[in-house]
Amino acid sequence: ASDGSRRTLDGTFIQAAVPAPPPAEPQVTGPPVVATLGASSVRVEPGGQASVTVEVLNRGRTADRVSLELRGPTAAWASVEPARLNVAADTSAVATVSFRPPRTPAMQPGRYPADVAVFSSEHPDASVVDRVVAEVMPFVELETGRAPSVLRGGREATSKLQVSNRGNAPVDLSFGGD
Repeated sequence: ASDGSRRTLDGTFIQAAVPAPPPAEPQVTGPPVVATLGASSVRVEPGGQASVTVEVLNRGRTADRVSLELRGPTAAWASVEPARLNVAADTSAVATVSFRPPRTPAMQPGRYPADVAVFSSEHPDASVVDRVVAEVMPFVELETGRAPSVLRGGREATSKLQVSNRGNAPVDLSFGGD
């Protein structure tokens, strides 16, 4: 017979075994690239450093080269390393976002959002953006001086005390003397 079957001696037909089709590849459900931040916020003192990890998962079937970029007001004092990751299929890779605000009076305390954008070279339409907040802490740094620096005289002398706050937060001072 032309269908691959055979006739036995007693006249019955036996169907020839047909190989099963190969199993279908599993379908990726959801986005092919997923980014997960290690924390949603960090605290950092000006002049110091705080970091958060970002894990990039490639759920696709092929290796992907992803780029990471920071956006927002922290761009001048934050970085992401490495800025490019090669992520094999069905694996993940980790980058680190570091915040290093300068220790100057201009660096005001407060909450600063940073958007971490992840761009896939294999799936350009599957870019991911996640937000971490850097909370810059207040600091006080006082500098004092006296004029004149050496006092001479009998029972009374006059001197000026100069106090400068080189920090980013106000400070209340009070002085007393006898």
